[in-house]
Amino acid sequence: MIDTSTLKRAIAVSERIETLRAELNSVLGDWSSSGTGGKRRGRPAKGFDLGTDPVKKRKKRKLSPEALEKIRAGQKKRWAAFHKAQKAGK
Repeated sequence: MIDTSTLKRAIAVSERIETLRAELNSVLGDWSSSGTGGKRRGRPAKGFDLGTDPVKKRKKRKLSPEALEKIRAGQKKRWAAFHKAQKAGK
């Protein structure tokens, strides 16, 4: 158990830390608190809009069966060429 004198000393140290932090912020222009909840810098994240409700997510696009078939055919052709080159290299 912590006795009252230790608790009072801890409170005094904590208050001293707070005053030193405030002094440091005044010297550095609040630069030191940038990683501790200060104003974020840079471009806002995708889908972030100030003052309005969060932007709704877009619906996932779906490819047509014809487009999927073209993609599959092209990939098969590339793999066939790759495997042919591998065999020729051996």
